[in-house]
Amino acid sequence: MTLVQILLVLVILAIWAWLITSWRLRNWRAVTVAVIGTIAILAGGMLPAPARALAQGCAFLVTLWIFVIRPEMVGVMAPEEYDYVDAHVKILRRIGSRKHSKRRPDPDDSLHAFESDVHAMEALRAPPAWSGLHSDTVRELERRLILMKSRTLRSPEDVKPLDDRWQEVGQLFRDTLKERAGFWTGWPHPFRQPRA
Repeated sequence: MTLVQILLVLVILAIWAWLITSWRLRNWRAVTVAVIGTIAILAGGMLPAPARALAQGCAFLVTLWIFVIRPEMVGVMAPEEYDYVDAHVKILRRIGSRKHSKRRPDPDDSLHAFESDVHAMEALRAPPAWSGLHSDTVRELERRLILMKSRTLRSPEDVKPLDDRWQEVGQLFRDTLKERAGFWTGWPHPFRQPRA
């Protein structure tokens, strides 16, 4: 295998790795672009020497441009929804990283950081499709904040209903994301659905 062939394989693998690792691109539109890009790169390899590199490079750059710079071209949600989900997840990851940290932070610092994250979550502007999830998330975070501020120790039985509600909110997030950004979202349906 020549260096050019190895580079070609790496380019195609990079396209598919980007597609698989990005939650924004896991849909039929992005897969279609990746398939077309892969075919164009491979087909470009059949051209004579000077045109081969140009065709393959252009196919790769166009595919990369769509995935990196203009992902809304293959997106199935509005850009505001993607931005909301990114901000929502970022806040929850900050909370989770502090909760599961190996070192024990100062309780006051932990409380202030959690309160700051709750306020950041409240400040997010949820698109209409995400408003129910947003209000449920804020409500559950505020419940936890009130418990943290009370500084009373809770038994596992006291905390279990909170954890159960938090699991429900997490499931609602996953369900909403699957509904709004699932693989087949926006797939054209050739037949009209009968009206009820």
